Amino acid sequence: MTRFFNIMRNYRFQIWHLILLFLMLISFLTMLSYINNTSTRNLLQKTMNLYRRDSAERMAHLTTASLELFVEHSLQQYPVSPEERINITQAFDIIISQQALQRNLEDICILLESNNEILLVDEGLELYSYLFDEEVIIQPDTTRNREQVVSLYNHLRADLVNQERIHSVMEDTFTFHVFVPFLPRGELVGAVYMQVVPDFSKLVAELSSTHDETGALFSAVILLGLLAMFYITSYTVQQRDQVAHELYQRKEEQLTQEIEHQKEALFTRRIYHTHHKAEKVMGFIKEDLRLLDEENLDRIKQRVSKYANFVSRVIYDMKSYDPPLHVIRNPIFQTDINEVIQFIVDNIFRRVYREGELYGFDLHFDPDIPVVAINEYVIWAIVEPLIQNVIDHNSNRYVNIRISTSFDPKSGNSLLEISDDGEGINAELLSSGKMGIQRLFRESTSTKDKPQNAGYGSYIAYEFCRRCGWRLYAENSAEGGASLHIEIPGKGDA
Repeated sequence: MTRFFNIMRNYRFQIWHLILLFLMLISFLTMLSYINNTSTRNLLQKTMNLYRRDSAERMAHLTTASLELFVEHSLQQYPVSPEERINITQAFDIIISQQALQRNLEDICILLESNNEILLVDEGLELYSYLFDEEVIIQPDTTRNREQVVSLYNHLRADLVNQERIHSVMEDTFTFHVFVPFLPRGELVGAVYMQVVPDFSKLVAELSSTHDETGALFSAVILLGLLAMFYITSYTVQQRDQVAHELYQRKEEQLTQEIEHQKEALFTRRIYHTHHKAEKVMGFIKEDLRLLDEENLDRIKQRVSKYANFVSRVIYDMKSYDPPLHVIRNPIFQTDINEVIQFIVDNIFRRVYREGELYGFDLHFDPDIPVVAINEYVIWAIVEPLIQNVIDHNSNRYVNIRISTSFDPKSGNSLLEISDDGEGINAELLSSGKMGIQRLFRESTSTKDKPQNAGYGSYIAYEFCRRCGWRLYAENSAEGGASLHIEIPGKGDA
């Protein structure tokens, strides 16, 4: 349960969630109202059926009780005069005819048994002659077809004799055939029959109308409540989304500012890094100008030209944090890697340090290595910091730096290796992260004592290799020392 609440707490409800929930509630309310109306009508129908039966039986029982009481009263005065006989006969007619006047009564008669014959009586004279006279005067009724009445009586006669209780048979839901045992002298002589069709259509219509009004009012109240809840909830969600949007905007602005500050800081470090190298090259240019004479004019002119182009590249890199790709690699560039490396070694490192005391170079170039469509000063920016790192991390000992290039004509790929016999690289720096980049080539990673402006050369070399489409990785040699590999893809002879 706690987990469920935690999930719901972290879930963000949107406006369309509320609309969907509102539609589901409306559908549920409609279905509930339909089920309620159907069940109420079914209950009302069953109740009305019971009430119709009870009403029909009560009407028949009241008529039978009136006849029995009047017969008992008349028997106490028997024999009677001709005038009283007429009065008794008229009283029987009144009792029977008064019931026939009721709107719900379709037929009424008295079933009497005589000599194994069933007689149907619906007049006072016939009833008087059967009860008081020994002579039975029954006139055949040709206006009504009462064969069904006789058949039902014969079917129910045994129950009427044994139980002496009212029996009713329902026909077509609304018609009731009621048989009430007729016991004028305490003995069963037949039954009073009534065909009753109770009409409660007005009552049912009134109840249905009242129920529909109540249901409509109930549904309207619920609907208004749902609309109020929807409005309040949607307004709350809207306000929440607005506040969240403003918060996201502020966070976005803060992140943008932080990114800009980081870029500025990184750009500053990059300028510091390149400015230091440009300053060193400018020193070489000044020295070459002091040494300039007629004999070395061409050689120094060519060297100063490359120095100047490198400084121009440094100034260009200072203009943009991320220079466009076409100034890095382009078909117009046709650079000999061997020549660039040879120039860097001869005119940078052998001029700064005294070779033989601190380090030595062992160069092995493959003359078949093809030219590459890469700006030569980009290659300079890749190779120079890698060599410089080898020297800086082995400053307490002599180190032999081996630089070699090789070409595989089958695959068309070239390989540039920079290896040494020094202390090697810390294993932690050789480990790769989630992006597959060795920690050695990550930004601001350095093992120097003052890393605030360090850890940038290897990062620049790696980024330039990536943008050139090359692969740079480092490893320690089994014989000792470390080696840096740059794989340069090309086209094979196959």
